Amino acid sequence: MTLFKRKILFVDGKVQGALVARVVAYWVACAITVEMLHLTWHIATGPEQASFFDYFWQQDLWGMAGRLALCGLLLVPITFDVLRLSNRFAGPVYRMQQTLRNVARGGEFEPIRLRDNDFWHDFAADLNAAFARLDAQQLKPVRQEPVDDTWLSPSHAGN
Repeated sequence: MTLFKRKILFVDGKVQGALVARVVAYWVACAITVEMLHLTWHIATGPEQASFFDYFWQQDLWGMAGRLALCGLLLVPITFDVLRLSNRFAGPVYRMQQTLRNVARGGEFEPIRLRDNDFWHDFAADLNAAFARLDAQQLKPVRQEPVDDTWLSPSHAGN
């Protein structure tokens, strides 16, 4: 039972941006590796040249750029899929974080509902149970006294 459709695909720029950047970096590394293998194959099987740079410049550089551009176009659906997949865990975490902030500010608790294919259903259920218990007991946060952590200082580390 899907409760609502996704409206925003990119909900957590830090997490999802890192994943997309990683996909692009892997693609660049793979493309460079493939082109270097292609050049190495040409050196091994082609006519002898005076230097490495002669082999490199005799290659069809526009053809190499075209192959890389074509492969880059194939990366677009993969990147989109990574965003859709990451939304399945970044979206629920974002929603739970918003609920925690709302409750911390004294707002009303509304149960967290996730889509069927989202991750973190168990975590959301645990948060819902904890908030329901707190709401039932109407517990207020207790102000705790500061903890004496002087024993953690570097001067006491060897004792």
